[in-house]
Amino acid sequence: MEYLKSKEQIVAEKLGSVNESVFKMGDTYKVKTTIDVPKSLINAFVSKAKKDHDIDPRENWSDVDLAEMFVNYVSATFVNIESLPVNAILGEKAKTPGEVSADVAPAEAAIPAAEVPAAEVPAEEIPAASNEPTAEIQIPQ
Repeated sequence: MEYLKSKEQIVAEKLGSVNESVFKMGDTYKVKTTIDVPKSLINAFVSKAKKDHDIDPRENWSDVDLAEMFVNYVSATFVNIESLPVNAILGEKAKTPGEVSADVAPAEAAIPAAEVPAAEVPAEEIPAASNEPTAEIQIPQ
């Protein structure tokens, strides 16, 4: 007897749909991930707190609590729409410098020539422009 799907395909579908590190609460997603917080960062923070504010954070919090507080602060403070690089997150191919992305309006991407400072080049170094293409390679001296 031939089945439509093999056992491996069914298990892969079921396991692929289970994502225990993300769950939704209201209109926000709670994401659990592993973030490396070096012990040296915690020690430097404790030293800074003692030196600048005369507070010893280890009297009230463990190193694990401090690491969790760092991650909460960074995610609450630095994650906004302007700081999220679409190409890096989605893995899209980087665009060439002259190419304008589709999500930028042409008026924002175009820079008027009056605002761009021209490089000062002495007049004797600028070759005469010709409209005909040449096979010569011109090397500035």
